[in-house]
Amino acid sequence: MADTHVWWRWRNEPGRLTHAQKRALLLAERRGQRIEVAAISLWEMAQMAARGRIRIYTTLEIWLEAMAANPMIQVLPVTPSIAPRRPCW
Repeated sequence: MADTHVWWRWRNEPGRLTHAQKRALLLAERRGQRIEVAAISLWEMAQMAARGRIRIYTTLEIWLEAMAANPMIQVLPVTPSIAPRRPCW
């Protein structure tokens, strides 16, 4: 599972990823594995945009839909079984 900042950086600021994060994401892409992210990450990115911590160049709704629609991403609902998971990267 990727945390919010890794997901953002992977799609928008790949130069800010650590070497280990880049390697893990590249390996997942090569294997055709989907990257899991918690649904709360969508909310967190919306908050980051609202506070000006990240810049987006379209409406928030369109941008969030595009982030979640990436075929490499699997957005998981926040459930009792997901909540305790620690991000892998």
